[in-house]
Amino acid sequence: MKSFAVHGLLMAMIGVGACSTRTETATTNATPTQPAVAAASEAPKAHDCTADGGMAGEPVQYPEAVQVKDGKGAMILRAGASVGAAPVVTVADLLANPSTYAGKTVRLEGNVSAMCTHKRGWFAVQDNDKSGRFVRIISTPAFLVPENAIGTRARAEGVVELLDADPSMNEHIAKEHQLGAAAASSPTAAKTVIVRARGAEFI
Repeated sequence: MKSFAVHGLLMAMIGVGACSTRTETATTNATPTQPAVAAASEAPKAHDCTADGGMAGEPVQYPEAVQVKDGKGAMILRAGASVGAAPVVTVADLLANPSTYAGKTVRLEGNVSAMCTHKRGWFAVQDNDKSGRFVRIISTPAFLVPENAIGTRARAEGVVELLDADPSMNEHIAKEHQLGAAAASSPTAAKTVIVRARGAEFI
């Protein structure tokens, strides 16, 4: 009987110890998490080009760009939907009159001077006027920018959007993509002009 009582006491102690261990583990795991979350929210985020609706969230499988003939029989590289008959707008005109085109579908043509090489979620086009002004074409979620797009000429069709200016994005673009602050995509510092494309053609 005495042996059974001692055994019961030992089991009770082990049981209490196990519960205490689990409780302490849960408490220990929970406590360090709180400062870590606070620190993460306070730390500056690395820019990944998704602030304006680039490729964010779960990975998506995109079809590759395809070689096709345009209306004149010339070979072009098409990404996304076919470029339709939307009104053609120049970079200079779009930047000079952004509110006129906001919310409208346009066709923008220009020289591809930069692109997001990390996620291929946007590319920038410029006119031939060497002013340095550019407009970024947001390609995702419709399509990915072809890997060798820089240096080609492109025409893209999409909806013009005016976004609140993001200083960190402007700095990222200037430093990482050599698109200087002088090429601000809107005459007003408070807004940035983008075209959210459904398709583009590269020549």
